[in-house]
Amino acid sequence: MEEYGQVVDIKGSTAIVSVEKVRTKSCGDCRLCEKGKDGYLLLEATGYEGIQKGDRVKVKIEVTHLLKKNLFLYGLPFVGFLFAVLVARYIHHSFIKTAVFIIVFVSAVLLGITKSNKENRVRKVKITKV
Repeated sequence: MEEYGQVVDIKGSTAIVSVEKVRTKSCGDCRLCEKGKDGYLLLEATGYEGIQKGDRVKVKIEVTHLLKKNLFLYGLPFVGFLFAVLVARYIHHSFIKTAVFIIVFVSAVLLGITKSNKENRVRKVKITKV
């Protein structure tokens, strides 16, 4: 997805770009536009050197990054749940069955949250044109 915006601040090699929230056909279902306030969304973008505050730029937002994040957040716990059910099925003692199920499922949930947060820290917004 590509959008136009204006550089509002620069922090080292990262530019803070204000993009007007306009829902278009290319938006898909990422719902990124719902996160901003007052009709604008602030994005941290990397790319061109030498840009200055006030420059109008074109930014490219990689949607695969959002899909990957959601896969970790929802997919890993689901797989953990299925694996926990499968493992618990072969244990005959009720207390141990419950303990194993809880440990495996909670571990999968925590792993999913950790991986999703790590994926969220990776900047996937690039400035493609000044």
